[in-house]
Amino acid sequence: LNFDNRVEEKLRSMGGVLVDENQNGNDQNNNIQYDETPVIERTITVACFPHETVGLTASLKHDQISPEPDFENPVGQMQELFRYATQPSSRKELDALYERGWADAEKWSYEEDLRERDLTEEWLKERRHEAEVEEAIRRGDLS
Repeated sequence: LNFDNRVEEKLRSMGGVLVDENQNGNDQNNNIQYDETPVIERTITVACFPHETVGLTASLKHDQISPEPDFENPVGQMQELFRYATQPSSRKELDALYERGWADAEKWSYEEDLRERDLTEEWLKERRHEAEVEEAIRRGDLS
């Protein structure tokens, strides 16, 4: 499916590392130099436990995907999550857990869209203000 190595090239150009690169004796890409190092704008922390409950608070709230903490029963919530992680569960329980994780990611995605819109609006306001100031200076209103 990837006979011309386009996927590998794209992954490497983004700073990715392939596991077992010399599989099949194909080491032709080892001599390629990449001039651009990818810029990482932010890191999103994804956790199966609530960030606040387990102390994963180094990242900003908008850079966290995890279940919301159950403030009414934090011990019960953690017991349930540890049980899922360490003991066999029914298909129904695993489906429900998957759906909850999906909902957490959907919530983050929705909030991220709102945050990006707000950032874009603020950026546009700043650009408009700068343009207005430049125009006022050109007209001689500001010195």
